[in-house]
Amino acid sequence: MATSSTLIHNAYLPDNAIPTAETRIKLADRISISPLGEYNIWYINLYWHMLTRIVLGTWAWGDTRFWNWTPESDPKAKEAFDISISKGINTFDTAEIYGDGESERCIARYKENNPAAADIVECVDLYQIHGPIHLRSVEVLGNALAEAVKLGLTKTVGVSNYSTEEMIRMYDCLQKHGIQLASNQVEYSLIRRLPETSGHIAECHKRGVAVLGYCPLVS
Repeated sequence: MATSSTLIHNAYLPDNAIPTAETRIKLADRISISPLGEYNIWYINLYWHMLTRIVLGTWAWGDTRFWNWTPESDPKAKEAFDISISKGINTFDTAEIYGDGESERCIARYKENNPAAADIVECVDLYQIHGPIHLRSVEVLGNALAEAVKLGLTKTVGVSNYSTEEMIRMYDCLQKHGIQLASNQVEYSLIRRLPETSGHIAECHKRGVAVLGYCPLVS
């Protein structure tokens, strides 16, 4: 048994299985799961690739309807952006509906004024369907996501708040195009473990789909 390990729930995990700000998630590839010796504990190998393990959510940026955004909020958000970049966290969760697009405009402004983040983004790393509430079928959206990848608009594609059945349908649709479903973003925290207890996370991992948890601190 290696000495450089951490005791969690009476089982030893190697230090490299504990995520840090520098850890990256490998998307669009099957997650490598390895047994941990005699304890038969399984852990997910993490890789340096694209997304940081910690993602900064930007729903509140520019949103006056739910989050009471004011002009005084802007420098605070800019400070959070700069600190995140300085700590190696360069993944930001945004959406066109956040602040009617103001969240995305905030990120664009902050990038322009931060030399460490001012590189030109020709395509996004991960583009997700925001939720399963849409007028078209999962398959129609899956075909559109595949087209976005083929056009070079995004490197990987995913979904958010999809049930196990919906996730599998999207996975199967993208597989017909030779494209991996990269992620399903769901609400997951210590007090909301339904994605885990329902078997949803296990079904995602069987297919190499990374599970991204939002509201992990129950904010």
